[in-house]
Formats: sequence, structure tokens, C-alpha cells
Amino acid sequence: MFKFSRKLMLLVLLSVLAATTTCGAVAANGSAKLTVKTGVITVTNRGYGPLTITADPEVTRISGSGSFAIVAPATGTPCAKTLVVAGKGGTCAIGVRYTPLDTEISTARVTLADTGGKTATQETIISVR
Repeated sequence: MFKFSRKLMLLVLLSVLAATTTCGAVAANGSAKLTVKTGVITVTNRGYGPLTITADPEVTRISGSGSFAIVAPATGTPCAKTLVVAGKGGTCAIGVRYTPLDTEISTARVTLADTGGKTATQETIISVR
């Protein structure tokens, strides 16, 4: 768990990514196919009052050659602009899809804007192979 403020916490579950589809690309050694992976980041409001999501989540690749995208999460209420997350444990979810271009590790920053924390923007870093 990564704590970003007293009110908002992002729990990164992308370490257990599930392969959902197979890309047409082949690994650098030519032996294994690369797979598209999806994961869910669960956002938990640990504060007492509600918080409002003020913008849709964003993902930005930091390193590597793969691409990242925000997608509908497989489970949970999607974190989306204007969503109000209840205090004392309310949650929403961010779906992230990773499409590899090679077998190297790619890293991305996921950003969420809200009204509840000490800062208006919460971020977490994810790495995927």
C-alpha cells in the first residue's frame, strides 16, 4: 500500500496481472508470444468525510517500450470524474491495461485528482514485465 494523504490510499494490485489476450508480437528471442495484461488499482478513502474525484484517472508511461491505458476495471466501481467516494473505507477502482512491445520492464505513473487529500493529485508508480 502507498499512502498519499490522510484521506486517500491507492492499493496497487498490478503485481498479479492476469493475461487477457495475446499480442501478435514475438519476444526478442523469437520463442514466446507477448501478452496484453490488465490489472486493477483500488482507491480507498481512509478519511472520515467523502471525497470527490475531480478528473478521470490518467496513466503516463515513464520508461520501457510498452503502452499503458486506463480501462474499465474488472471489479469495483470505476473511479471517474464527479464520483463521490464515501469516507471510512469507501472505494473505487482504476483498470489499467499494459500492451508490451518486448520482454523488458515498463513503468508508468497513474494519477488521480480529488478533493479529499492534502494535495489535489494522488499518484502511484507501476512496473510491469
